Amino acid sequence: MTGGANAQMMEAMLYGPLKSRNGKQQMGNLLAQPNQKDLEYDRAKLVHNVARNRIMENIQIKLAALWTCLMLTYLLGDVLRIFSGDFKPGEIMGQRLSQGMWLGVAVVMLIPILMVFLSLILNQPAHRWVHMIVAAFFFLFNAVGLPTYPSLYDKFLIVVGLGFNLITIWYAWSWT
Repeated sequence: MTGGANAQMMEAMLYGPLKSRNGKQQMGNLLAQPNQKDLEYDRAKLVHNVARNRIMENIQIKLAALWTCLMLTYLLGDVLRIFSGDFKPGEIMGQRLSQGMWLGVAVVMLIPILMVFLSLILNQPAHRWVHMIVAAFFFLFNAVGLPTYPSLYDKFLIVVGLGFNLITIWYAWSWT
């Protein structure tokens, strides 16, 4: 019968069957009869928590995927701009940028990467609002910049990114 310190219980569980077969000692486990009402309550609570966590995890994964898609859309636009010859190194819209401005660009472009990470580790309700605010920021940022892009592929990719922003806002809004 097991009981006592954790080490004794582990020994009984691991070596009990061997000692019982090969020696004179009999070792086994004794389980008490559980209370049925407690079991029903625990089961209901467990089912509720599992279902709730599954819903949260599904939404968190979808939000992380949306931020990843947005990031890849931005990256695709940058790659196409390079290959099409639509950019000049060190310039944005014909303006030479300082190191501080490039740092600002890096910080803004790092936000979707951080959102992927935060989507997977934070729970709602505060994180729900972070998704909506950041996605709305990128929606407005890109909607204002849309007319400044000369190429059709850039405009198309910006519109796709706007769609990802709207879907992100919708999923975050419906996250209960």
